Amino acid sequence: MWLFFYKINATFSYFTHLQFITNYLYMNKYVYFFLISVLLMLFSCEVRFDPNVRIAVNGTVVNDEGAPIEAAEVSVYTRRSTGNVFAPGPSSSNEFLLGRNYSSQNGNFEVVSIFDRDEDFSIVVLKDEDFSHYEYATNTVENVPDNLSFNLETVELKRVGNVNYTITRESGSDNSLQFSFKYVIPFCLEFYNLDGLDPNQSFCFEEQFLNRTSSNNNPDFEGNFRTPYGTQVEFTYTLNEQESITEIFTLNQENYEFTFSY
Repeated sequence: MWLFFYKINATFSYFTHLQFITNYLYMNKYVYFFLISVLLMLFSCEVRFDPNVRIAVNGTVVNDEGAPIEAAEVSVYTRRSTGNVFAPGPSSSNEFLLGRNYSSQNGNFEVVSIFDRDEDFSIVVLKDEDFSHYEYATNTVENVPDNLSFNLETVELKRVGNVNYTITRESGSDNSLQFSFKYVIPFCLEFYNLDGLDPNQSFCFEEQFLNRTSSNNNPDFEGNFRTPYGTQVEFTYTLNEQESITEIFTLNQENYEFTFSY
């Protein structure tokens, strides 16, 4: 009898291992096809940069008061939309980087990098979250400086502050509120073509709206957003679907506390 049960256990163990091997091969064929797909994507793209060609990027970075900004990060990128990797990437990531350097004490910077002819070529200048970000973008398939030098001249990074808002309902539960903040985004992208700056493809310190509507389940709101110093913020609200009212204030400090009750 024990021999009978031993044969049953051995048969069960055999089929268990066979099923494990079958599942392993089945799952790993997807891993195999995934790796093949990644390799094809990496090597199928046309490479248009010459390792013997270098470009120079130079300029000066200042704040909104005209003072030089030291240690601003200046990075040269290409093919940002495809994600091909040519060198170690920007701070905190590994994507799209051709070259990088930092501004000196007087705000001057120069970056020497390899060059790629691509429709998606950009130069990004940033300091930290206390300043706005700047991006110079162009199509280097069509727009290439004769001397392979990109002179950004003076780049202004505006100081940025926080607007921290708190909105509370202190009246009855039947009161409803609709409100919005209109503020300036701390980001500037300038796109250049053969004729110079192209305003249709540029996006520089555009206005943004933040809209909310209260309910009995969500009568109070807390949040924050960032906007450059010296810019106006419009707060527009409507109580119980009555006529809207607009209040305007100017951000002039690192943290602006905005409170409103209804």
